[in-house]
Amino acid sequence: MRKHRKNWKNSLVYLENKAWRAGHKAQFFFTNAWEQRKLGEVGNTFTGLSGKTASDFGHGEASFITYMNVFSNPISDTTMVEHVEIDSKQREVEVGDVFFTTSSETPEEVGMSSVLKEKSGVTYLNSFCFGFRPTEKFDLDYLAFMLRSEPVRSQIKLLAQGISRFNISKTKMMEIDIQVPELDEQIAIGRYFSQLDHFITLHQRKCENFKIQCCQNCFLNKIKVCLKMLDKFKAPGNNEMIFSRVNSTSENLFQ
Repeated sequence: MRKHRKNWKNSLVYLENKAWRAGHKAQFFFTNAWEQRKLGEVGNTFTGLSGKTASDFGHGEASFITYMNVFSNPISDTTMVEHVEIDSKQREVEVGDVFFTTSSETPEEVGMSSVLKEKSGVTYLNSFCFGFRPTEKFDLDYLAFMLRSEPVRSQIKLLAQGISRFNISKTKMMEIDIQVPELDEQIAIGRYFSQLDHFITLHQRKCENFKIQCCQNCFLNKIKVCLKMLDKFKAPGNNEMIFSRVNSTSENLFQ
């Protein structure tokens, strides 16, 4: 599944061909050649918050998208924001904007992208990232996964400059090549990867729940063995009381 994320175009072509060979209706079919464009040809950049001090943060009716939100999420998490005062001098973000991290400790992690699909109220971008506002219509799911695909990430990594900490130039970022299919193809691709991402997340959650259950069962089984060993030292009925308390404690522990 992870390989499909890295080599998104090849995986889609593979699944398309496989579907036709199996005699099933495919989810997508590429009818046109994909246009290759420079990122700077399809949008403009803007800066994040500026002129702020530490005392300006942590309160206020506006919010700003954090660095870790951008770094961690191909699609921005609406809960990973912090408060700041409303400031008419700052640039508000809009749905459809893309955010890029400007620095990181390794070249592999510089220029991570995040697409804004929804927001609540007045929202800004943190000062350690820059924004990109498309001037052409994109499917946002396609845009999110395309900008994190291996062909794009490999270009961005080459732009990283630094020694102990790596930075990236907005100007250079606008020179990277991106693939721009027709909008209907973007929608199909975006839907596919959104469903795939949901599928992976669902199974990760199941794995985590299974591990917790295994740990809990292992813990309780060990307690049962210990209680049996203590039978000769305890009065009748005490074991049930002890086990009941341990069971209640362990359930709270693993919730």
